[in-house]
Amino acid sequence: MDVQMQIMSAYHEAGHVVVAYWFGATLKSVEMGAHPNTKLQWPNGTTPEALVKGLVAGSLAGYKGWMHFGRLDRKELLSSFRKRDEKYTLQALQTVRNGGYATDGIWDDRIRIADILLKDVPTIPDEAYLGLVRRYEDETLELLDKPPVWRAVENVVRALLKIGRLNNDEAMAAIDKEFWESR
Repeated sequence: MDVQMQIMSAYHEAGHVVVAYWFGATLKSVEMGAHPNTKLQWPNGTTPEALVKGLVAGSLAGYKGWMHFGRLDRKELLSSFRKRDEKYTLQALQTVRNGGYATDGIWDDRIRIADILLKDVPTIPDEAYLGLVRRYEDETLELLDKPPVWRAVENVVRALLKIGRLNNDEAMAAIDKEFWESR
């Protein structure tokens, strides 16, 4: 993986971690490498909304990372993200509706989102489903835009790029007190 992809992957994984922390989850591990991934432990009773926001946070943080490097402005972020993402969101919905759950990286988060949301409303029409996902994305982006939250993402990114793998204690230590107080 080239350096730019490592950085974007670190933003993606850090987005999952920080938004999950916001909603009370505990990190089992987050790691970089050939297949970056985040493993979380969600508390009993976590809402589908919190689970979905934890998942969409990865892609949104990755795109915000592009903004950080001057690659996209805010309007381009949403436009680019939505154009690319709509196709995957609807394909993942159909995959889960058809009983499939095969993933190949880019699908993983979208498949999990469809699986979560279809449990509550199995017959939701495509457009309504897309609207619900978009609402959660907008709300998650608002959360990521809060300065203490985005600083937490950037701190986890730095720690991930330096160490390559973080456990719960290491990730929590990378995040400043202001984030924890703002929750």
